Amino acid sequence: MSFIVSVFVFSCDPNRNFPFKFGGEGTSSVPCSDIFKGDRALSEKETKALSDYIQKLVADQVGVTAYLTFHSYGQLWLLPCKTFANYPSILRGLYLLGLQLAY
Repeated sequence: MSFIVSVFVFSCDPNRNFPFKFGGEGTSSVPCSDIFKGDRALSEKETKALSDYIQKLVADQVGVTAYLTFHSYGQLWLLPCKTFANYPSILRGLYLLGLQLAY
């Protein structure tokens, strides 16, 4: 006797669940996609909590300069070039930071 088990995991990619440019290029509305953005921005507890925390830091004038996430998939420094195309100084700063982190 054999059984075929099919498992569908419906999970949101937290990196695509933040409000900035939500639902744009590189996201999917398909829940079983690796790039599923969620039903709405901040629909996930984790992204909502992190967003609230960062907004509180900004409101308290703590001085948030950057938000970085680390992934175990690859050892890459990815720059949001298209997102910041109109902000060359930000891209240059991110590029130089990437070079410093590489060594």
